[in-house]
Amino acid sequence: MAKLRSAGVVGVLVAAACLSGCGKEVRLTFINLTNESRDVHVTSPGADRQYLGVIPPLGKIRHTLRIEKKYLPATCRWTAGAHAESFRVTRQSDRRLWIGIRSPASAPPGGQGAVEYD
Repeated sequence: MAKLRSAGVVGVLVAAACLSGCGKEVRLTFINLTNESRDVHVTSPGADRQYLGVIPPLGKIRHTLRIEKKYLPATCRWTAGAHAESFRVTRQSDRRLWIGIRSPASAPPGGQGAVEYD
């Protein structure tokens, strides 16, 4: 019985350590606002380029991005076909980011996409 109780305490301590010192986790939601399907990739420090999948027109795809503490603050980059943009993740970043993939004609000044924080 004492071993079971000790295992529970160790589990709680490991979970608390990860929450306080393991970096940042951000849930990305990509929304394709163009009239063409797009292959989506994300690149972040300490990780290889990740293929997230194909988003159909007006479709969306979600991805959880984990960044180790040693890489924060981190500049990350997404690509969706010919569209590309960078975004920054810090310890204070919102846990959810919404990224709109827009055609160049409808893009806001300074970028092809838009990052919105939830």
